[in-house]
Amino acid sequence: MGRRRRRVVGKIALETLGAAVAAWALGLGLGFAFLLAYQRLVLEPKAILIRLLDAYPIELASALPLIAAATSVLVLAWRVRRMDPVAVIQRRNA
Repeated sequence: MGRRRRRVVGKIALETLGAAVAAWALGLGLGFAFLLAYQRLVLEPKAILIRLLDAYPIELASALPLIAAATSVLVLAWRVRRMDPVAVIQRRNA
């Protein structure tokens, strides 16, 4: 109550974007660690020299958090727009 819908959607967008970027960074770090361990423990002892770290897949994957965040914000904005503040307080139509 007392907040404009645009402000609520803006806060949701900021939080969603922050969570998506943090999850992407964590996934990127874990992915690099896994690839490095796989290369050193499995491929190099067998004399298989393959360059696993390529920039092209990373560039493509960097769009995923933005797409996911934008989709989430659009869905939540649509739901907030349809929400009736009085019904929320009275807990109807929830």
